[in-house]
Parts: sequence; structure tokens; C-alpha cells
Amino acid sequence: MSQMESQSISNISWSWATLALCYEPLLNALSAPAISKRHTFAAPGLANTSWSYAALGFSNIPLMDALAEAALRRLSEYSAQAFANTAWAYARFNLKSPLLRQAIASEALRPLHEFEAQNLANTAWSFAVLAKQSHMPFMDAIAVAARPKLPNFSAQSLANFVWACDSSRLPLAEGFESQAAFSRQFLLRSPDAEAVNWLDFGNATFPWSERQVDEVHLFRSSLNTVLLVPLLSRLAALCADSAHRRLA
Repeated sequence: MSQMESQSISNISWSWATLALCYEPLLNALSAPAISKRHTFAAPGLANTSWSYAALGFSNIPLMDALAEAALRRLSEYSAQAFANTAWAYARFNLKSPLLRQAIASEALRPLHEFEAQNLANTAWSFAVLAKQSHMPFMDAIAVAARPKLPNFSAQSLANFVWACDSSRLPLAEGFESQAAFSRQFLLRSPDAEAVNWLDFGNATFPWSERQVDEVHLFRSSLNTVLLVPLLSRLAALCADSAHRRLA
């Protein structure tokens, strides 16, 4: 293992994580050469290795600290996916790594327009987990970047984004054209029976056309994703607060 190149370490850990195979002896064996060769990793290798250990739920704090240190020198080379994966990995282990988090909040603004919907949701969730109500300019920028990509959000990504905005006290109206548009997309992706009751609330708060209501039921009947009901309730409260502010 000591002779293994950094690219090989990254490739092996990523392969096992992609297959969801957590073989602890292998992960332990890879960690020592990864730490010693951390400064030889390319940017994708650093991101993939930290993501792999997090995806497998195999916590190795010395390795994650070493990868964070090395990443600080390479963030200018990170892709949108690498930024999102790195932020998610450290949040997964609840590792605050303040220097890395601050650097990501600064460097990720550059390629933010390239983030896919899931990247935006995961990054927002990660920052909300590690630093509630911190890095607000970055969170605002994520919300703005998410607006044109709203139709591409999955149900889970929308749920994560709602939670992140709520935890960070970030008004969704700052990032989306309207609460109605956001709530409609959420319901389109949620087949949970409780969504029907919330839909009634939504109609009382925002006027939906008959066609939009039909679309909601059509999408709900064709999906299998089950989301947490409290998120629907929280989204309803956010919508009500937003409507109240507009009327005040």
C-alpha cells in the first residue's frame, strides 16, 4: 500500500463507495498512504476520496483533516461536482473544518452557475448542517442559482433545500420568483397522502389553476418517493410567512 499512487488510492476508494461496499480493512489500509501523499492528489482525487469515505460512513478523522488541508491548495481547480461532494462529505461526518468551509464559500461562487440541482441542494444542506445562519452571502447565491433549475430538483433535493433554507433562516422568496412556484414543484414530486391536505392550504394561500392541480395529482400518482410530512408543514409555514410579508 505504501507504494500506491494517490490516483490509485482515490480510484479504489471511489469504486468501493460506488458499489456501497464498506470493507474496513481496505479503507484503513488506504488511509495511511493517502495522508502521507495528500499533497500529490489532484483536485478530483481529493474530492472523490473524501466523498467515498463519507458515502460509506467510515469515519477517519485524521484522513479527513489531511484531505481538508490538501484541498485548501487545490480549490481553484475544483469542479462544481467536487465542491458539492466535498461539502457534503464533511457535513456527513459533522466535521466543521472552518478554514475549508470558508474557502469553499468563496471559491465555489465562481462555478456556481454550473452546479446541477442536486449539487445546489447538497451544498446548501451541508452548510446548514455545519454552520446555521453563517455564510449567508454564499447561501443567498445558491438560492439565486437554484431558481432557473427548479424543475430539475428531485423530491429529496427539494426537501433538503427547504430544510437548509429554514435552518439558515434564509427566505425562499429571496431565491425563487415566488413561494407558489417552489411549493408547486415540491408537491409535484411528493406522492405522500398528506400532500393532499397541504394542497388545500396551498390553494387558500396561492391561486392555482385547475390544470396545475391536475398536474399535481398526475405526478403524485406516478412517483414512489415518500417524504417526511413535517417538511410539508414547514413549507406551508414558510409560504404563509412570505405571503404575510408581501401583504404587510
